[in-house]
Amino acid sequence: MITRLGGPGTSLLEMGAKNDANAFGYMVVFGYFFIVIVQTIGLVFSEEITIQNLIYTTFGALFFMSVGLTQVISSPKDNATRIAHGSLTIIVSLVFLVDCGFTFWKARKERV
Repeated sequence: MITRLGGPGTSLLEMGAKNDANAFGYMVVFGYFFIVIVQTIGLVFSEEITIQNLIYTTFGALFFMSVGLTQVISSPKDNATRIAHGSLTIIVSLVFLVDCGFTFWKARKERV
């Protein structure tokens, strides 16, 4: 919601200083929202795709960390919305990193 309503007026919150950072940030936030929903539905129906989940969580951690750091570093000090959004995406990247660790441990345990 911060991404959608955080910008001035009716525009989206800017993710970085350049258009490429904005495009990448929107892809990560909205794309991974869809990926997490699909993974959750798969878990509800007891679907086991450990390697695919490992890939999603690894790249999710990297992508969210890069978006969060870009926002925190490139935002002016008086723009609390971008700093808050950057901080929240860094927290999400840490959650993805912990999930990556558990998924790696589970995949390794299944292979032995």
